[in-house]
Parts: sequence; C-alpha cells; structure tokens
Amino acid sequence: MTFDLPARWSATLIKENGKWLIASLHASDNLFDNPLLNTARRMTYWAGGIGVIAGFLMGMFMGRRRKSAA
Repeated sequence: MTFDLPARWSATLIKENGKWLIASLHASDNLFDNPLLNTARRMTYWAGGIGVIAGFLMGMFMGRRRKSAA
C-alpha cells in the first residue's frame, strides 16, 4: 500500500566554523486526519463484520446439530 501523508516541518540552521549545523528541527503530522489510521479503522470494521457473520453461521449450524441429536 502507498500512503500520502502530508507533513509540516521547520528547521533552524546556524553557520559555525564554516559548517552549517541544525540548531533545531520540528516535524509534525495531522494525527486526526491520518491515512494510516483511516485504513486501520476501515479494516477493523471489515474484520468485525466478517466475525459477526461467521459467528451467526456457526451458531445456526451448532443449533441445528443440537436439535437433530436430541
């Protein structure tokens, strides 16, 4: 899977002894509108739905077996 995760960043550079050095760096993402979290939430809904359907079918199958055995 490929995700496009827009990020904001800023940096402060200083020149010391002829070399550029990073004095500070800040990187940030929008945690509330995150494509990774959206995909995980969607997968959770799918897994939950499949689990409910499988549980219902197993319950019906086991209920019929129990009635025929009695």
